[in-house]
Amino acid sequence: MKQTSPPLVNPTVAAGRRYLLRFGIAMAAAMLLIVLGATWGAGLHGLASYLVAVAPIVPLGVILYAAIAYVRDTDELQRLRTLEAIGIAFAISTLVVVGYALLEDAGAPRISAWWAWVLLMGSWGVAGIVRGRCDG
Repeated sequence: MKQTSPPLVNPTVAAGRRYLLRFGIAMAAAMLLIVLGATWGAGLHGLASYLVAVAPIVPLGVILYAAIAYVRDTDELQRLRTLEAIGIAFAISTLVVVGYALLEDAGAPRISAWWAWVLLMGSWGVAGIVRGRCDG
């Protein structure tokens, strides 16, 4: 009886599947904690309110781990593309955030720090798409 070897799996595809699973579970947990904190934590005061407010940091840390593991587990080309997109996103976000901080000093209204995160994630996504298309 002839033995067949298991099908080859592209390491980047396997890494992507693991990332999506980890990300999905952790993001669901973070969103649940955010909603619970906003509803049940509203009546808390002092240390308890701070602990409830930062509870989503734990699953968000899992997302950070998942992103690092994804980059480490991909092949060299995908790793290069991902890190270049992150670098481009960092540069764009830094320029916009510092520019707006200067505008705030000149009297523009203060905005939530959440927008810096939205900007970073959005520019990372756009940079990744553009970077991927530049390879031909």
